[in-house]
This record gives sequence, C-alpha cells and structure tokens, in this order.
Amino acid sequence: MSSFDKNRAIAKAKSLAKSFKAEKAKRFISNYKNAKWYDDFTLLYNMIIDKNFKIDKRVYFTIAGVLAYVVTPIDTIPDFIPITGFVDDMFVIEFFMNSISQEIERYKEYIKTKKY
Repeated sequence: MSSFDKNRAIAKAKSLAKSFKAEKAKRFISNYKNAKWYDDFTLLYNMIIDKNFKIDKRVYFTIAGVLAYVVTPIDTIPDFIPITGFVDDMFVIEFFMNSISQEIERYKEYIKTKKY
C-alpha cells in the first residue's frame, strides 16, 4: 500500500481546481439538496466564493479540487451508478472536512460576525 503524498495530492487538487466552475457547482448543489453531504458541500463552496473571507491558496485549491471531483460525474465510482455512485464523493468530502476542520470553524465564526 502506498503512503499519502501531500505534495502529489495538492498538485492533483490544483489540477482539478482548474476545471472548477462555480456555476456548475451551483447547479449541482440545487440537484442534491436532500443528500446527506449537501451542507458540507455547500459550506465548502461558500468558503471559496466568499471574496471577503481570506483563505490560504493551498486550502483554496484543495477545496476547489474536492468540489470539482464531486461535481465530475466520472471519478473513482462513476456517479451514474445507482446508490453507490456517490460513495467516493461522500468519503472525499468527509475526509477533507476533517482535515481542514480548523479552517471550517474559522469560516463559521466569520459567517456569524459578517454583516449583510
């Protein structure tokens, strides 16, 4: 079994981030409002489109990469396969949410103080 290569993962995330399209992610969100991972996906999406929230470039590219991975229908388990098609997507989101939990908490605090 190979070990996790952080630099390779960031490079892959940057590559996926190039294919990230906010409009496509927005449509994706509206199609899956009842999905278990909807709130997590939406939170990540909002973190990178909020122009006033300052975020490290590496975290930004990784979030964009994760979102692009989830939105892309062809991935480790193709999304068109009934029931199991989103298993890998849910795993990726859950794993990533845990890995940047401090950044997510910072964003949640930022939202509380944000004036509309």
